Amino acid sequence: MVLVQFLITKDAGNNKEFVVPISGKCSIRVLKIDYFDSDNTHHCFPIQIQSDVLFFPYSPQRYLTFLSHPSHASTVDSGYKEYNIYATIPSKIHLNVVNALTGAQPDDFEYCVLTLECELLNRDFDLE
Repeated sequence: MVLVQFLITKDAGNNKEFVVPISGKCSIRVLKIDYFDSDNTHHCFPIQIQSDVLFFPYSPQRYLTFLSHPSHASTVDSGYKEYNIYATIPSKIHLNVVNALTGAQPDDFEYCVLTLECELLNRDFDLE
């Protein structure tokens, strides 16, 4: 398994491709999403991380969706049988943080750290 973190920023790192240290068929677990915006009024709205790899083909919310303020956050599953995304990583992942209501980058967006655990599937060798 490989731990992968992405730092998505409003100026230099949103709506772009990020290099991933592995490629091929993977089981991907979303370990954590940390989000910060400079909205001092604490308005809460849904945020999505749109991606060409991290998506849910059978869900009404196609992309990773969470609320903009931690006081409104909840954990999907922290048990033994966590949910996985099965995808083929082509050595790069496109990530775009958007306001789910408008489809545009959130006005006060500053940073987002996305932490994933990726496990190669159907491989004939060990990386160690």
